[in-house]
Amino acid sequence: MGHGDEQGAVPGGSVVAGVHGEVWFEAQCRKSLFSARCPKVFRCPACAGSAHSTFKRDGQIYYQCTDCRHQDHLARRHDVPKPPSCRSPSEFLALHLVTSAKTNLSALELKRQLGVCYRTAWRLKHKVMHAMTEREESRKLNGLVQIDDAYLGVSAPAARLGRGSENKQAFLVAVETDTDLERPRCAVIEPVRAFSNDSISDLGRAPIAAKRR
Repeated sequence: MGHGDEQGAVPGGSVVAGVHGEVWFEAQCRKSLFSARCPKVFRCPACAGSAHSTFKRDGQIYYQCTDCRHQDHLARRHDVPKPPSCRSPSEFLALHLVTSAKTNLSALELKRQLGVCYRTAWRLKHKVMHAMTEREESRKLNGLVQIDDAYLGVSAPAARLGRGSENKQAFLVAVETDTDLERPRCAVIEPVRAFSNDSISDLGRAPIAAKRR
């Protein structure tokens, strides 16, 4: 299958039209995930040995430690939050599509872009979102942090206007910026019942790191 072919699958290995027109093969996905989890050298999670061999079982590449014979695979490693298993380029590409979308990417749109069934697209999306949630739970904002309020909702003919509208959800947004206030580094967004001193205090206790003197 050439680079100009449509996205699809071929016997012996899936091929998915990748980012910027490139083609992602399973070996490329596996290599990228291996580099992310083992940036320098493979380390056995049981004995920390580096010598290993590989074999394939049930479509998954396994790594077997030469010293203790422990078997492991990338989808079972615990050193980073679990992304989708790298069994096919479709799963690896789902990571990119969901995390790089400026607006929320629906499961229906993910289904269309990956060429998979809706159930598979829904499962992949929620798997990625769960990994993102786990990654962000421990985040702490440092340095210069600015807090502001925001609303998210829809307009309705019979609804009240302004801050008291029942169709709007209140949020507090905390943004860590660089010292010259030109670039935001990261942000934390928390839904609240009302904009009160208690809500702001709760936001400060959780994601904002205490200043050390």
